[in-house]
Amino acid sequence: MSAYVLTEQPDRFVSLTAQYRDCQVSNLEGYKAIAEPRGRVARIIQYLRRCERGQDIPAGQVQEALNIPLRRIKSQLENDWNLRRLGYEYQSGSQGRGHSAVFKWTG
Repeated sequence: MSAYVLTEQPDRFVSLTAQYRDCQVSNLEGYKAIAEPRGRVARIIQYLRRCERGQDIPAGQVQEALNIPLRRIKSQLENDWNLRRLGYEYQSGSQGRGHSAVFKWTG
């Protein structure tokens, strides 16, 4: 089945790609390219979508790649529906050695 979506709002596009996990994304000739998402959570979702699935991703890796401090948006990540639709769940770290935050793969 094929569906074509024409949108100029990059955050909406990130939400749609999170809802349809195995979709293929491409730009059509003659239309302007999709802008990068501006929101912090949208950028994180886009990064996780590009990563290899089926494994947990350390939050430090995401934080380093996107230069986004995750502590400030912890509550948004824990309650984000698009993140769950993508197959990930944010688990914040706790004090102690080896208890760092992670994006846990839930499938």
